[in-house]
Amino acid sequence: MSAYKFKGWENIDGSSVTREETDSAFKVVMHSAREIEAAYQVRQKTVKRAKVMRIMMYAAAALILIASPLAIYHMMDHEETDLMATSSLTTDHGEIQEITLPDGSMVTLNSGSTLTWPDEFSKNRVVTLTGEALFNVTADRKHKFIVRTEELQITVHGTIFDVCDYPEDGRATVTLCKGSVAVKRSEERVQAATLSPDQTYTYDKESGAVTVKVIDAAEATLWTGGHIYIKSQTLEQAARMVERRFGVNIHFLTDKHQGTVLTAKFANGETLHEIMAAIRQLVPEMEYSIEEKDIFIR
Repeated sequence: MSAYKFKGWENIDGSSVTREETDSAFKVVMHSAREIEAAYQVRQKTVKRAKVMRIMMYAAAALILIASPLAIYHMMDHEETDLMATSSLTTDHGEIQEITLPDGSMVTLNSGSTLTWPDEFSKNRVVTLTGEALFNVTADRKHKFIVRTEELQITVHGTIFDVCDYPEDGRATVTLCKGSVAVKRSEERVQAATLSPDQTYTYDKESGAVTVKVIDAAEATLWTGGHIYIKSQTLEQAARMVERRFGVNIHFLTDKHQGTVLTAKFANGETLHEIMAAIRQLVPEMEYSIEEKDIFIR
């Protein structure tokens, strides 16, 4: 772990500490704590606990000794979840896991995904997702439930919805099954879009475009039963789904299939060879070969 110093702070009068100085120091504390947390986590599918609270409290105490009450107030203005011990779960390729959160909410985590949550919820219920998950949130009108991904922030009180935001995908989606959700870009201070059941919110990462349309939410969550459902998606998008299911790497050796759109549903239990053969039927001009964990498409 790197060593950090609060440069020049030994000469600072607490009454003169600005918000900018406090925010900068807070970021250093949080960065140090997260490095410690990362060192304790291992890359495996079991639940990983990062008990960093004590270390972070020591760092916070250092700030208290040198900061004025106003500066402390600025520091505490950050999300309280940053100061809480967390747990996380990462799924392997082809694996689907169910998680029960501290408030009783249920989460179904799709293949190649990671969910991080505080060991105890306090003011708000905030979790972080990379990948895809179906949330069945316990109703609580007094405490919001917030899902944060790399691109989106979803806010609810109690409902059922699906979130899909894999870093390698060109889009991020939120599909509502029951209740109501508010969705917006993570870094933008804009009015959130409110979804009704059987609506899906799609953010295009390349163009920045946002669309909301009506779909069958039951189809969007077929993956929870081990199915692969490809609806009006490009061959490249379908390839990412196959990669996550079977832990393979798909290489496109030509761009002639770019933009090719297909729709297909594959049942739980169908093999990689069966699925690739079916895709070949849908894209007749496509040729492919499978070499261990690599698939080459021509």
